[in-house]
Amino acid sequence: MNAKPIFMLLLASLLAGGMFSAVLAGTNERFHEEVFVENEPVYIDAITRLEWKSRQATGKTWAEALAYCEGLQYAGKDDWRLPNKPELLGIVNYDRDSPATDFPLSPAERFWTSTTATGDPQRAWYVNFTDGGVRYELKGNRYYVRCVRDSGGRE
Repeated sequence: MNAKPIFMLLLASLLAGGMFSAVLAGTNERFHEEVFVENEPVYIDAITRLEWKSRQATGKTWAEALAYCEGLQYAGKDDWRLPNKPELLGIVNYDRDSPATDFPLSPAERFWTSTTATGDPQRAWYVNFTDGGVRYELKGNRYYVRCVRDSGGRE
């Protein structure tokens, strides 16, 4: 196995809260589906314990993406948000291409992060799931959106 994906997983995990699990990207156990409200499945990341909305939104500017996630009521929860750069980069699998992720049914597209480019408030970071690249671009561009929340344990 290539060492780069393992290093990136460890780095993303540490940046997301310091947790690291023995589950590696590329295994079927990485994301498991949970259904807390009928027809509103979520995926829980076995490494970071983040809860991801199962379906992505398309064609949103950065501001629209922020508002969409922050206003989302899904799976019985209302604390959804746009993931930051380390969180979204953490679901990249560099052993895969088009899409460069193990996230179920994820298209090979560009997804916004909540992270604004340092020194340029007109641009924000996105992750390109065609190749796993991370770049920044003008916030007026329209990219895909995947919302996330801290799982924090469900009752």
